[in-house]
Amino acid sequence: MAVKNLAYFIDRLKLSLRNDVCALCQAVPVNRQSEMICIGCEKRIFLRNPIPNIQLPAGSIYAACEFPYKMKRMIYGLKFRQQEQYSLMLAEVLIHYWMKLPEYRFRNVVVVPIPPHKGSGRNHVPQFARPFASQFGMDFMEDGLIWVKSVQSQHELFNKRKRRENMDGALQVNPALARRLKPDTHIVVIDDILTTGSTLAEALTAFNRYQPENSVSGLAISHVPLALRRV
Repeated sequence: MAVKNLAYFIDRLKLSLRNDVCALCQAVPVNRQSEMICIGCEKRIFLRNPIPNIQLPAGSIYAACEFPYKMKRMIYGLKFRQQEQYSLMLAEVLIHYWMKLPEYRFRNVVVVPIPPHKGSGRNHVPQFARPFASQFGMDFMEDGLIWVKSVQSQHELFNKRKRRENMDGALQVNPALARRLKPDTHIVVIDDILTTGSTLAEALTAFNRYQPENSVSGLAISHVPLALRRV
């Protein structure tokens, strides 16, 4: 079915060897069977309540936290500077939040990252999506989605309608991989930042269109309101 390669198992080993302290402050003890982040760090990153940011007919879209400086430094450090030390920390934020969501009850889950834009030269989302999947033994389908039309970078668009139009029909489920999905699978699509939700909404719609019998949700690390994208 989906890929569980050597990197997947190395991620799982790295997570199992982490000390029983908060993933972010690296100081406060935590029970890593049920939490990855201490209460103090939950407040500092503005961890969100386990309710959808956006509810669509295709499924729910969540963001784990807001976008304070600490999260911005980690996401942008990994995305633009290849600072790979942040990949496990970002995965642990997702792990911590996922355990609070109703979707956590699903046993047969496949994780699919938003693919990089053609020519972007960056492919950072799998670096935290894969360890997130490995923590729970979920299947990881890195090429589960493919771009089928050229799109303008969303961070260049400051209008919700234009963002939605830009993404309309842009993503498609990879037929070669989707044919191997089991019935009653829950698919969780991972991205780094949720602004208007257009990218994740298009991904959920693509899966819902291709295999409506399977449920799907979207999960981003941080929520960044559109107004702040201008800053």
